[in-house]
Amino acid sequence: MLSGPDGSTNLMLKSGVNLRGESREGTVLKTSLNQVTGSAVLKASAQHSILVSNMTITSAWSGSYTTDHQSNNPSAGGPDSMIHIANYGEAPSYDITIDGVIVEKFKRMAIRIEHSRDVVVKHATFRNSTDLGPGGSGYGISIQGTAKTDRLGFDNDTLWNVVEDSVFEGPYLRHGALIQFVAHNNVLRGNTFSGTKLDAIDLHGELEYLNEISGNVITDVLTGAGIGLGNTGGSAPSNHSKSGKGNYIHDNTITNSRIGISVTMGTPDTLIEDNLIENTAMIAEAAGIKVLNGPGTVIRGNVILNNTASGYWGVRLERDKGDAGAGNIGEGDPENVWIEHNRIEGNTNGIGLFAGVGILMKANILNNVNEDYYKAAGVTVTEQ
Repeated sequence: MLSGPDGSTNLMLKSGVNLRGESREGTVLKTSLNQVTGSAVLKASAQHSILVSNMTITSAWSGSYTTDHQSNNPSAGGPDSMIHIANYGEAPSYDITIDGVIVEKFKRMAIRIEHSRDVVVKHATFRNSTDLGPGGSGYGISIQGTAKTDRLGFDNDTLWNVVEDSVFEGPYLRHGALIQFVAHNNVLRGNTFSGTKLDAIDLHGELEYLNEISGNVITDVLTGAGIGLGNTGGSAPSNHSKSGKGNYIHDNTITNSRIGISVTMGTPDTLIEDNLIENTAMIAEAAGIKVLNGPGTVIRGNVILNNTASGYWGVRLERDKGDAGAGNIGEGDPENVWIEHNRIEGNTNGIGLFAGVGILMKANILNNVNEDYYKAAGVTVTEQ
């Protein structure tokens, strides 16, 4: 049982360390940390050239799990994070690899990458958060910088981090992988997500930009979206709104999720390309790609197949009501959205334009059960 050098951290990682277990199941680090704010099992502050591999990191917590995402679990426990990679002042952590670990029984973020760069997480398994409630609980991995502040050009900018070939197992995760606080040029690729309570991959509405989400397999997100950009909620200084520009969402497979890909709150210039969205049934208010206030979104080359939930639309554009609790920030219609070269077949409905101005439609293949195409009064569309 780990106790640690102080009341909040078990092991402080130093530059050049190789912390390697016999195997994922054969080496278990179990912490007694419980309900300590800011706590972590392993922490690196302004360190570099580190490998952590082949182990399970868990806690002695033995309370009751819950899937309630609207309130915090009164039985929650364990440390805030299992692995916390962070800066110290202007100095970041960098050149760190986390390979072949299982992380579980944490409260907030299993792995937290903060003000750091060139961190690779691969072949990891994330599961069993003790709390899925609001306020930053239940994230498998979080990549984050400074709220409302772009650190581009500073040493402690949050960029060039990669999460790949990892597994995120619900139902005890609020989000699988989350990018927030103006983090940019990070990559999530080749991961598997199943049964997360809310968005499996969440660009959290904190101006995160130029991130790449590719080749992930996402299943059974029944409440949120497979991939979500923009968000309501939060409180100052980290209240949510739009994601930043130029995020690239491509070649993902999303199955049986209420929303495949969602763009909201004024998130600009998102490219959604070559994704497969399929086999969504028995989920209310479902859609393949849903754009609210998402100016300049490009929806190109996607295949949306055999989604038979009642009222389902392969592509749905509608007005964004914004965040009612924050003065309707993010409110607006879809604008200058391109919908081109998509194949939308076998769904309840095809393309529904319930709001929008300056919409471009080009060379889509539509063959659906009820309506292939709907355009509400006042929507302006150019068809090529």
